[in-house]
Amino acid sequence: MDIEIKTMEGSLAVVVLGGDMDLYCAGQVRDCAKEHWEKRKDALIIDMARLDYIDSSGIGTIIKLFAEARERGLEFFLAAVPPNIYKVMELTKLIGFLPIFDTVPEAVGKLHNSRIQQRSEVDERGPLLINSRHRLFNTNGMKQKDFNIDFGRIRYLSHLISQQAPPEIREFNLLEQQISEIVKNAVRHGNLNDIRKKVRVWYSFDTGYARLIIQDEGKGFAKLEEWNEFFRKRMECFEHQNYEGMADYISYRTEESNDDDGGNALFAAVEYWDAGVVFNETRNAVAVGKTFRQRKQ
Repeated sequence: MDIEIKTMEGSLAVVVLGGDMDLYCAGQVRDCAKEHWEKRKDALIIDMARLDYIDSSGIGTIIKLFAEARERGLEFFLAAVPPNIYKVMELTKLIGFLPIFDTVPEAVGKLHNSRIQQRSEVDERGPLLINSRHRLFNTNGMKQKDFNIDFGRIRYLSHLISQQAPPEIREFNLLEQQISEIVKNAVRHGNLNDIRKKVRVWYSFDTGYARLIIQDEGKGFAKLEEWNEFFRKRMECFEHQNYEGMADYISYRTEESNDDDGGNALFAAVEYWDAGVVFNETRNAVAVGKTFRQRKQ
C-alpha cells in the first residue's frame, strides 16, 4: 500500500492512499492519522482516488478514525472515493454516515465553510477578528518575502504575488485586485508610504485555496472595533431593506481618510476572503484565506 501525506495551508493534512487497504496495512493509515493529530491537532482528509481495493479491516479503520476525530473535536473527510470502494461502503451502510466528497478541493471548501460558521457563532462582534493564534496565521509551508515599496509600486507587488497562483484561481484579475487592496492598506495606512519601512508577505496557493499574510511596520488598525460596529449596522440596513439608512453606511471613512480612499475596500475583502480576515494583537498584520470551487469539465 502507498501512503503519501500532503500538508495544505500550514497544518491541514491530506493523506493520499494508493493500492490495497487490507488487513496487512490498514494499521499504517491509522498510525499516520494519529501521528498527524498528535503533532498538528487539525483536520484530516483521506484522498482515496488511487485506492484499488479495501476489505473489512480497511473499512473498520476508516470508521475508527472517524470516531476518534469526533472525540478529538476535529474534522475527518473522505474524498475521491473510487466506484468500487464506494460500492463496498454502500453495502456496509456507511454512505450518509461518513462525510464523503467528490474531490479534495470540495472537502477543503466544506472544511473552511464549517470554520467560518464556527467563527460567526463564537464571535458575533463582527467579521474582523483579532487572534494571532488563528490557523490563518500559521506560516508553515508558506513562501515569505520582504518588500520596501511606496504607493506607486503597489500594483507591481500585487501582480508579482498573484502570478504565483495557479491560473485556475486568478479569476480574471480579481485575486490580484483583492491582494492589491491589502497591500495598499499596509503601504499607505500602515507604513505611511515610507519606503524605508518593510511590507512582509507570506503567501500560499493551490487550485482550491489561496492564503495570504501581510504585515507592515505601522501602529496597527486602532479602529477595528469601530469598523465592526459600522459593518454590523450596515448589514442590518441591508437585511431590513432600510434603503434610507443604507445611505449612511455606503463607505467607512475616518479623519485619516483622504480623497483616494473609497472607504469600502474592507467590505469587499470580507466578502471575497471567505475563510476569514484576521488581525494580530498589534493589528499591523492581517491574515486572509479564500476557497475556490473546482470547476467541472
